[in-house]
Amino acid sequence: MNSVEAGLNNVHDAPTERTPLLNDSSVTLGPNSDSPTHHLPFVETAVTRVRTLKPGEVGSADINVDASLGRTARTAFTLIVLLELRCSIQRESHDSLGILQQWSLRNARSRDTDDLDRRICQTFQYILEESGSNDEDLLSVLLLEFPYTRNSARVIRVIDILIHKNVPTKFLSHPVIMFSLLSVWNRGLPPVIHGSVNTFTERLYYRFTRICPPRGIFLILYSAASLVRSWSMSVLSAAMVFVPFISCLPAVPYPGDNAFDVLLLGLSLHILALHLPHAPSPALLFNIEKSLPLSTLFCNAIQRVFYPALIFFLPALFITLYLLSTSLSDTFLRIQTLLGLPAPMETRAAFMALGITLLLLFISFIVLLTLLFPSIISNPSASGSQWDCYTEPVGLDARRLFVRSVAVYSTPYFFPPLINLIPFVLVRAPKMFLYVVGKKRVVFLERVEAGLWWVLSCYCIEMSKRSVSAAGSSSSRPAKRRRTGGLPAFGAATEDDIQPTQTDVPSSSVLSTRILPPDYIPLLITLCARVFVANIRMLAKDEDTWAATREWLKVVPDPMIPKIFSMLRTSCPTVLSHGFILADFMRGPSITLTDDLPGVQRMTISGVARCGTSLQELHLIGLSKYADAVFASVLPSLSGLRVLNLRGCSKVAAKTVEAAQKSCPLLISLNLSYTAITPGSLGPLVVSLPDLEVLKLAGIPNWASSLLIMYQNFQMTKLRTLKLRQTRLSDHSLDPILVACPNLKRLDVSFTLIKRPAQLTGDSPPPLEKLTLTSTRISNADVVTIVSRLPQLKILALGALGGGQGSSVALANSSAMTLTDDTLRALTDVLDSFKHLEDVNLVGNTKLGLGSKQDRALAAFVRRVGRKCKRLNFANISSLRSSDLSDLVPWHADEDPPPLETLILNYTNVDDDAAAFISSCGVLATLEVQGTKFTSEGLFPIIDACPKLQRLDLTSCRGINVTDRRRFFEVWEDERH
Repeated sequence: MNSVEAGLNNVHDAPTERTPLLNDSSVTLGPNSDSPTHHLPFVETAVTRVRTLKPGEVGSADINVDASLGRTARTAFTLIVLLELRCSIQRESHDSLGILQQWSLRNARSRDTDDLDRRICQTFQYILEESGSNDEDLLSVLLLEFPYTRNSARVIRVIDILIHKNVPTKFLSHPVIMFSLLSVWNRGLPPVIHGSVNTFTERLYYRFTRICPPRGIFLILYSAASLVRSWSMSVLSAAMVFVPFISCLPAVPYPGDNAFDVLLLGLSLHILALHLPHAPSPALLFNIEKSLPLSTLFCNAIQRVFYPALIFFLPALFITLYLLSTSLSDTFLRIQTLLGLPAPMETRAAFMALGITLLLLFISFIVLLTLLFPSIISNPSASGSQWDCYTEPVGLDARRLFVRSVAVYSTPYFFPPLINLIPFVLVRAPKMFLYVVGKKRVVFLERVEAGLWWVLSCYCIEMSKRSVSAAGSSSSRPAKRRRTGGLPAFGAATEDDIQPTQTDVPSSSVLSTRILPPDYIPLLITLCARVFVANIRMLAKDEDTWAATREWLKVVPDPMIPKIFSMLRTSCPTVLSHGFILADFMRGPSITLTDDLPGVQRMTISGVARCGTSLQELHLIGLSKYADAVFASVLPSLSGLRVLNLRGCSKVAAKTVEAAQKSCPLLISLNLSYTAITPGSLGPLVVSLPDLEVLKLAGIPNWASSLLIMYQNFQMTKLRTLKLRQTRLSDHSLDPILVACPNLKRLDVSFTLIKRPAQLTGDSPPPLEKLTLTSTRISNADVVTIVSRLPQLKILALGALGGGQGSSVALANSSAMTLTDDTLRALTDVLDSFKHLEDVNLVGNTKLGLGSKQDRALAAFVRRVGRKCKRLNFANISSLRSSDLSDLVPWHADEDPPPLETLILNYTNVDDDAAAFISSCGVLATLEVQGTKFTSEGLFPIIDACPKLQRLDLTSCRGINVTDRRRFFEVWEDERH
């Protein structure tokens, strides 16, 4: 029998006069037991004693385990001493010695380490093979606490040492160790570790092992509470939240501040940290043996692959990103304009960077897994454990990280963030102060911590009950309108950020408007309707007056009802409750229900059926939360329907289309844009409507086939308007549709995949009056050819040519734009002879104006074509100058002024020099100059010269005071009067 085996047999020493009569094998010791901790043996003393011996000769007698301890406690203490001894040996450094001495000492250390490894494993194996051992004994061995030194309050457990890399691999990989930790992770601490639980109430409270604890203050408190936790990646992100908020007090970080940028960086780091194996991590919520090794592999890949590469390329990245951000500063501003999203620019840039980072990490991770796959297959784990499925070193790291997580959450009294501020102030801070002044341990503070845990547990349970009851009661009451005054919530969009989406390109809603007196006398019925709508709230306050008003409303002629309903929907939509709509407005030739009416319900839509055959127009717009069957149930009663608009009802599908086919044969206008219909269901409906004049099918998802592919000889001779915007139709799919529509007048194929449609470039195109080709990839030569064969054109939209199919995001890709000055000159020659042209849209063609400074193509276009139009859109043509608009001014005294009513110059290079040219447009009603260099001195003359100007968009005009942008007409009146 060797010395190790002898040491194991000496665990049960001969009884002495100090040996207890009854030896309890599951003694509960530690800070939570009734026995004071200072009666336990000190770990450092035992390690110092055995440090002078050879590791292979260390026995229980040398460790001097107190015989009064229970069997599991003696085993736990022995393991702690041996593990600490092994760690101290591994930490020894012999770099200052000679080469031979270093080699000799390293060999000796290797032999000593091997001896200790065998001794540690055999000590643990003894408790497994001992008769009478149970699960509580195993958990006690891992979780019992022992004081480290005599003059310190530090305690140590076996589980605390398992975190280190100096722990024997065989011991850490032992299946029983992992089973024990998984048991603690899934079921919490057993009573023998957690404390004595005897009564029913104590057992009930023992089951409560987790505490689940409004905007700026909460973020400050939560991040501050996270800072006092043990170090992890989440602590860094918490610091990057706490510091910006504290630096901005009493305000909060807003977009444009450096603090806001730090806040966004903290958010990005927090999202990335969720993929790391350090608690808290989502990887701990799933199958630990599968998810944690994968997360550990990801963490190791970042540390050993991504981090060195980043450090190597960091200087070049900084220089490149600086030059890129400088060169694309104007492009970023255009992105802000074109996307029309309420998020500020800083947020978009941060999320773009985060998205790119995640994409790169994902690709790198896939490559890493691909490279590891052959080694995983060829070198399977000897133990067959799922922990080692990504190689044994990764499995060992995953085990250590899991041990760390169990150690963090297996403390007797766990306080989650925010709640942990209370024990930090009342317990930990006093402990640190007393330690500094020389008081090493205060039992009273430990009792305070235990009492705090139970008090906070009861408080959280009571508060959760109250919140559940409050939520139940509030759900039974109608929602109240909240005030919109005061400071906006942190991170919320401000009014300057909110931008509506227009048909051609999103633009800001920050408008300065004025109401001009009409140049005609309104009809008497219109005046009466305006008075009624303006006073409806006052009428509704008195029940008798309101009842009489409702009776008078019932005798209003049916043709007037849609007009009154439209006025109410615009001015006071909250008055239109479900009952009010159903009782008084379900009549007349037209009904319009939209998603901005809070009173619209499922039964409101079903109530449309009561209108019967008298209803001619039905507009149900944006009602995306109602099922297809709801709309289908209404149509069978509406056989006289001529106009059906279901735009934005995203669940409308085959049932509604089939109902329309069977019940609405008189339809002349059909709008199914942004619904879920398919060509297969729509084809029979279109074929059954020979009088159809308007068909709008924008935004139909995954639509790549032709509508009439099965009806080759069918003709829609009366169809005048066709809208196929934002579909995936190609030339092959579009041509059969155009062949079937020989008399088409208005065509919108923007944001599609068309490149060279034969029916438009051929000799017999339809007689179009409106053509929209925005963000398509039609070549410049084909654009000139198509336009030259449409002499009756009134509206032409050629925005962002070359941008390709998609949404308005395609407009932001300036490098893909194809319309050049040469093409514009050719178009100018063609359009110069068009007598009916009223509207031209060139938005987003960023390559226009980049040619020579002499004989500019934009100036020639304005002189020969633009000054004859009613609407011009030059938005986001950054090279457009003020001088390009000079030909708006008549050249001769007898020449008529330009008929321009709408001029859009958003994010162009115009300034106050253009004021004299724009002032010549006497009938101008709308002027948009977002992001330009206009100032008040330039805009005042325009308002003076344009008496019909009603809408003025000054968003991001830095020459205008921010507070004056919405009320610029009032500023003008104050200045002039």
